[in-house]
Amino acid sequence: MAGLGDNTIQSTYGDILNILKDGDPNSGILGSLKQVRDGKGNDTPLSMSTSSVVVKGTLTVTDQINADSEITGTRIYSTNGIIGKESNLTSASVFLGTSHVDLKTGNDSILSARSTGEVRLKALSSAPSSGSSLGDLINQSGTLMVCVSV
Repeated sequence: MAGLGDNTIQSTYGDILNILKDGDPNSGILGSLKQVRDGKGNDTPLSMSTSSVVVKGTLTVTDQINADSEITGTRIYSTNGIIGKESNLTSASVFLGTSHVDLKTGNDSILSARSTGEVRLKALSSAPSSGSSLGDLINQSGTLMVCVSV
């Protein structure tokens, strides 16, 4: 990794990232977002505060993201097609394939919706013990039924 030791400030200041804000010099990171800029004053897509980081634009992660709370957004992409609760996927996950979407627990597909219109279920339980609701799928003696009235 290159260091600044053998360089002058004049020859490197443009490459140094900072959060200097007009009228608020030397205040450091605060509770409100501050834009990260290069040494020449050009904005980056990154803003930071003591409690958050905002990226305006595309954020690419080449390994994995570990989150202790929700990841939300209008679009969440995955290059391997797996969005899950745990990195080892021992709990529920969603698999986004090119022709289907699977809901899984561990490696088992519980529900698969295909681009052909097919819906596949691994298994269905018998009628719910707490009563059925409109639209429930129920396995009655090996026959799949849809609850149309309660």
